[in-house]
Amino acid sequence: MIGLALIIHAFILVLGLTVAYLDYKTRNNAKLTIFLGVNLIFIFIYAIVPIVMISNNFFIGRTDFYLVSTIDKENESYVFASIIILIGYLCLLLGYFFTKPYRKTYANVDFSISYLRIIGFILLLVSSISTLYISSSLGGLLNSLNYINALRAGDINVNSSFFLLLPLSIASFLIYVSLQLKKINVLSIDFLFLFFAFLNSVYYVLLFGGRLPLALFLLIIPMFLMDKNSKFNIRNISIILFIGIILLNYLEGFFHYITGEDYVARGVFDNIPRLFAQFSFPYINTLKVHEFTYGRGEFRYFIDFIGWIINYIPKNLSSVIGLDQIKPSYVLNSENHLTRGIPTDIISFGYYQFALPGVIVVSFLFGGLVGWFDKLFNAVNQNYFIILAKVRVFQVLSFYPMYADIEAFMRRRIDVVVIIIILILLSRKTLLRKKGIKNSKMDF
Repeated sequence: MIGLALIIHAFILVLGLTVAYLDYKTRNNAKLTIFLGVNLIFIFIYAIVPIVMISNNFFIGRTDFYLVSTIDKENESYVFASIIILIGYLCLLLGYFFTKPYRKTYANVDFSISYLRIIGFILLLVSSISTLYISSSLGGLLNSLNYINALRAGDINVNSSFFLLLPLSIASFLIYVSLQLKKINVLSIDFLFLFFAFLNSVYYVLLFGGRLPLALFLLIIPMFLMDKNSKFNIRNISIILFIGIILLNYLEGFFHYITGEDYVARGVFDNIPRLFAQFSFPYINTLKVHEFTYGRGEFRYFIDFIGWIINYIPKNLSSVIGLDQIKPSYVLNSENHLTRGIPTDIISFGYYQFALPGVIVVSFLFGGLVGWFDKLFNAVNQNYFIILAKVRVFQVLSFYPMYADIEAFMRRRIDVVVIIIILILLSRKTLLRKKGIKNSKMDF
């Protein structure tokens, strides 16, 4: 049965690479698309990682990743997991192409600079207050970095509202970068605000304690330049992936250094088993989720689509109006694994909702959302902020198949939520007639 599972994962890999190639050739503009990232991440975590893990006995004994030790190699439901992954991927593709993502928008999408500057200042002010509050409650800016691992493990509690607002610094950073790219002036107030937004953003990604958030933040400007100059070709994508792997490997030692913990440095090749194991939780989730749901009667019945709204209400207020806090699916998933900090991936998240129909609905809706974003960003002309916004949305949504929990997204990716709101509410679209005589304006 393991052999059949490997064949299915190999089919997903071939299908995914074929779709990626056809999508790239169809667009023929070497521009960044959200689907590019989503598709590549999907085939990596659900095709390449399973093939490598199964073929190498899950690297048992060669990695310290807890979930690997829970694998019952002889008795796991490999074929079942492979089939629901394949169905989920096909539904994601159907949802994406249902939106007709290749339809060109002949428009110039722009923003009012004055409104953008006001929003940038408000976001900077809020994120600065959050930074000062969190850092002071943890003993100062530098001392607070000693608590990175404790914060991630939940061993230290900080004011959730202020911690929730920290990512707004990245949205502010993007706004001020776009203003400076339009006209660089190091003696301007915008440049000063850009400097503070950068510091707040670095503090946030460090305190968040993840190599991936820091690596993505460092890649914002290079990815912007590649998209602006239509350089997202296969060679440059490969370079970005290579740089990303290098960063993920060596940033682990960096985080151990700033937290004062001992760490034995490993070369990239020596660290391959650990790197693959750390990307294996989506596949391990799919191997276990049937047992977690049918065996324990824990279907969510799509409550996670609205649960985050209820959980945003303060507990003292929600208890008064008779609403109980709803345990997020990623918390439930971690408890099922008898540990902490194991996110739900898009397949297990859908399965938690309502078994296979849940996988179909969630995957189709997510594919449609990705298609909607690609159409939104498919305007003929774009300003710098829209390109930067696209890069950030790309970075976050590309990894959503790995971290697919709506509440976690709304709490930890509030910078992207704000960017999306700005795009929808404040952008204006000027239609470009092919004959170029009349233009009209309309709101998004």
